[in-house]
Amino acid sequence: MLDQPNGSGQLVWPTDDFTRTPYEVYASDRIFAREQEKIFNGPTWVILGIECEVAEPGSFSCSCVGTTPVVLSRGEDGELFAFVNKCAHRGARVVRELRGRSMTHTCLYHGWVYGTNGDLKAAPLSNGLMGQGGYPEGFRTEDHCLQKLQVDTHAGIVFGSLHPSPPSLHDYLGDAVRDRLSTICHSPLKVWGYQRQTMACNWKLFMENTRDMYHAPMLHAFATKYGLVNPTKQQHALRFENDGAHQVYSTIEMDRDADGKAASGGALESPLKLEDPRVAEGVGELPDGLYVNIISIFPATLFTVAANTLSFRQVRPISPGKCETVYTWFQYEDDDEEMHERRVMQSNLFGPGGYVAMEDAEVMESTQKSIARGYEAGSTFVEMGGGSIAEENHPVTEASVRSFWKNYCKYMDIPTPSAQAAE
Repeated sequence: MLDQPNGSGQLVWPTDDFTRTPYEVYASDRIFAREQEKIFNGPTWVILGIECEVAEPGSFSCSCVGTTPVVLSRGEDGELFAFVNKCAHRGARVVRELRGRSMTHTCLYHGWVYGTNGDLKAAPLSNGLMGQGGYPEGFRTEDHCLQKLQVDTHAGIVFGSLHPSPPSLHDYLGDAVRDRLSTICHSPLKVWGYQRQTMACNWKLFMENTRDMYHAPMLHAFATKYGLVNPTKQQHALRFENDGAHQVYSTIEMDRDADGKAASGGALESPLKLEDPRVAEGVGELPDGLYVNIISIFPATLFTVAANTLSFRQVRPISPGKCETVYTWFQYEDDDEEMHERRVMQSNLFGPGGYVAMEDAEVMESTQKSIARGYEAGSTFVEMGGGSIAEENHPVTEASVRSFWKNYCKYMDIPTPSAQAAE
């Protein structure tokens, strides 16, 4: 069992090529706690939001890094800050609204007041009352600020890290991810909606699913049955960054009409038709015929482009068997009403009630139930495309899933059998 340390005190992965994943990593409380320490509090970056969400001084938005609640805030001088949403006094949550604007944040419990940068501004009765009580003589507000995150941005996207000295965001993302984010976020952005989805599955099952193109033709068979896509009229590209931690997966449409329409990937002729085809009708707006783009940034950040639907998702672990996905739907500031309506209509493929997302959620929850029963014995089989972690030009591979587990082990300090033997 992976969850039982061997004589050296280390966990050991079952294979060197990451073609097996022990079921217990999806169900163990002990491993879940270790993930918070080694991954989410480790030298990683997680998306916190888009700059336009906190455009004005005092504006804020609440988020999470792993299980840690955090606040993204625009300071009085326009600088971006992020801090842990946990009062330095007794640990109560300070900011209780999901988003808003305020130049101060006051803890409901004892009234400690913090500024937009998370610094403590005042602590009621710190000098006592009528000569009695109060804090000791050495009490200083600057010693009791909220825990700060490292904050950096790329293409208007805000990332945060709980680690005191993470790698630079530039290096962490890598060339392919940075370039693709710059391509997608080429103009000023505007958020048009949010959705939240809680699923009874481990957060890593969801992240695996976002990297698994193999399942799409089977699980999402409606797309071809209704003639929405034609796989023979598409090109695919899988690119890795940060030693495989991040992926950029792209579907390029080879056939487009004179107006640049790309509603169905060179749609198949099918007797089955949607009553309202607008849910899948799109127009070309990104370079090179880019139609579907999935950017997965380790550990738990996801960008999705599907035709004209643009979103990012924060994947938030809650417990070994439960996670939350928060969708942020965005567009460009200069979109006209027709384009806005097109983006909203297409979002029906995703989100908690979307055709695609409902199927994904169902299979992940049923998988979690199966895994959680007697997970001590057993592992997944991840050999589609062989055992390599290599960039590909087709979707019939699980290389990206293997790359996820390779980096999971790196951050969790879990050696493979050969590495453990070498020690």
